[in-house]
Amino acid sequence: GRNVDASTLRGHRDAILRALRPVYSEAAHGIQFDFDAPRSMRAEYAVLLQQISEEKPPGWPLSMTALGSWCGQGSWLHAAPVDFVVPMLFGPGHDRHETLVALERAPLAEAHCRHAVGLREHQRPPRYHPETLFVFGQGPWDKERATAALESLSSYSSSSGLTPPR
Repeated sequence: GRNVDASTLRGHRDAILRALRPVYSEAAHGIQFDFDAPRSMRAEYAVLLQQISEEKPPGWPLSMTALGSWCGQGSWLHAAPVDFVVPMLFGPGHDRHETLVALERAPLAEAHCRHAVGLREHQRPPRYHPETLFVFGQGPWDKERATAALESLSSYSSSSGLTPPR
């Protein structure tokens, strides 16, 4: 990963928007944006997300991934121009443990973060997990791995309203 600053993001905004346009005619159902946004870039990131929101097809959800720490009380995400945020509950982030502990006690404070969470394959969902789980594998998915991942989550689905993707 190359470090990108706000001016670089600003300079590439049109190219990013152009690259997304062909996707709008494909059989996709929404857009999820995954971008590391240090504090110094959040304003530019919000502008980019607003422009994507304005250009995407009507009815397509726009979501973004986030660090768990971004989903706390007073989060900058409350004004994010997205339909929902997917806090990533895995990886080397310093806040992963704190977010998982918080989700054992109650839903996340930021409303945008209550729709979905991102888990690593074979990771147990926290007690207060949203209805939608994004499961990230550590390699290419095939039918057997996907089936095993869904089966490993099935014990959590009855109490949380989880349903397998269609």
